[in-house]
Formats: sequence, structure tokens, C-alpha cells
Amino acid sequence: MIYVVTGLCLLVSFAICVFSLVYAENRKQKEAVLEAVEASEESSEEQESEDKKIGENSDEENKGTKQDASLRTTFFYKIKTLTVWQWVIFVLISIASSALLCLETVWIQSNSNNWITIIKLFLTMEMLISASIIDKQIKKIPNKLVVSAYLIRVILFVPEYFLFNDTFFRVLMGSVFGFAISFFVFFLMSILTKSGIGMGDVKLVSAMGCLIGLSGTFFSVFYGMVVCMFMAIGFIAFKKRKVKDKIAFAPFIYIGYLITMLLGTF
Repeated sequence: MIYVVTGLCLLVSFAICVFSLVYAENRKQKEAVLEAVEASEESSEEQESEDKKIGENSDEENKGTKQDASLRTTFFYKIKTLTVWQWVIFVLISIASSALLCLETVWIQSNSNNWITIIKLFLTMEMLISASIIDKQIKKIPNKLVVSAYLIRVILFVPEYFLFNDTFFRVLMGSVFGFAISFFVFFLMSILTKSGIGMGDVKLVSAMGCLIGLSGTFFSVFYGMVVCMFMAIGFIAFKKRKVKDKIAFAPFIYIGYLITMLLGTF
């Protein structure tokens, strides 16, 4: 069981890293193309006298740009453009994630042998990996990612009801309160920090609360904030960033989650 979980986590984590980066790069490129097309359309409207000549040329250029962009947004093309450093980071992320999940699996098997808990930890891990990479690239967390986590959690209620009927109500309430309190606290923090914490972070943390409960979510966010604070101080001290610069928070939540798994503070 341990070897299966470790190997599966290693492979899936690596695949999630690659797919998430390709997705983020595609989103970034499509937005750039749309902005370029809108800018060319606005400039062509201002020149009425030369609209026919320039319009025809710009339409052809726009078509060529879109076709070229569609070619560059293909999955295999993007994989070829990945740097060696990105591959190294993906390998390190996969190894760290699978190793810590392996340790957590050993602890769970020695105590409760609850394989559904292992699945929830695994799903949370992959969700955070994907959110971290996408958030780092485009400063957004896709709604599809968070909604998928909610749907999977609802599906997992079915086997939990039949396998752990005695404690199912407690598990259900744990997920409900984990979601509600996490959402409320982070939504309030988002308002108080004036968009310092985005709604994507709020939805991501609430999904964590629904999957792993309030305790694991709290410690993951807490450790992530501590790491983020030290990183921000270091960036400002070495003049790599300014105080007002936005920092993607999802990667720090992922780091906090790894620390939580290492310390076992769920």
C-alpha cells in the first residue's frame, strides 16, 4: 500500500506540474493575443480614410497571429519549451510531495488504517501543486480546480457513510465547519487587507477546509504565512521586490501544507 501511494503520488505530482504550467502559459498567451487584437481593432477604427487598406491587412495579420498562437499553445509545443530548471523544480516537488505523503500513510496505517483519509490528503496535495504553479504564473486560481475539489469531496462522502457509519456525522460536520470557517475567516482577511489576499486564495483555503478539516487547514495557512513573511522580508531587503508588489500566496500554502504533513499537526 505504501509503495503504491508513493509511486502514484510521484507520477501524478509530476504530471500535474507539467499540465498546470502548460495551462498557465496558454492562458497568459491567449490573453496577450486578445489584447493585441483589441488594440489593432481600436486603432483601425480611428483611421476611417485608411480603414479599407489597413483593415484588410490587419485582418490577415490577426488571422495569422491567431493561427500562430494556436500552434504555440499546443501541449507538446509547450513541453518542448520548458527549461531544465523547470524540470528540476518539478522533480523536486514530486519527490517532496510523495515522500511526505508516504510518511503520513505509514502513520495513518499504524493508527486507523483509514484509506479515505489518505485519498483526501493526496487530493489536497495535488490541488495545491496545481494552484501554486498556476497562481505563480498568472496570479489566478481557476474556479474549475476548486469546484473539482468540492465535487470529489462530496463523492467521498458515499464510501465514508458505508464504511464509517458510526462517525460519519462527525466527519460530515468537520467538512462543513472546515469549509464555512475557512471561507469566512479568509474572506474577512481579504476585505481587511484590501485585496492582499485574493478571492482565489479564499476559495482554495475553503476547499482545503472541506477536504482535510479546519485543523490541517489552519496549520497549513499559518506555516505558509510565516514562510511568506520571511520571503517577503528577504525580497525587500535585497531589493528584488517592492512593498506594494503582489506575491502569489498559493505556493506558500503548499509549503505550509508540506510542513504540516512533516510535523503531523492535522
